[in-house]
Amino acid sequence: MVKVRVTYIGSLADALGLHSEVIEISSDNTVITVGELIKFLSLTKPFFKTFMSSVPLIHVFINDEEASVSDTLKEGDKVTLMPPLYEGG
Repeated sequence: MVKVRVTYIGSLADALGLHSEVIEISSDNTVITVGELIKFLSLTKPFFKTFMSSVPLIHVFINDEEASVSDTLKEGDKVTLMPPLYEGG
């Protein structure tokens, strides 16, 4: 099992009605990938799946460092998920 803290930023936090939570994912490994975390969130949070289908990409940070879906997460990591920020005019 891998336990990470997930922080949602901007419109993603608004859509979920949640800014931060601890997620526990059962795994035979001591690490999981960012892609596995996103898949888990899509399966367990209907609003997350809906939101993800409406944005072209999402920025992911692990312990304040930019990450990709293939990067691994380990116990205690802090993951930040942030949709693109748009400027209007």
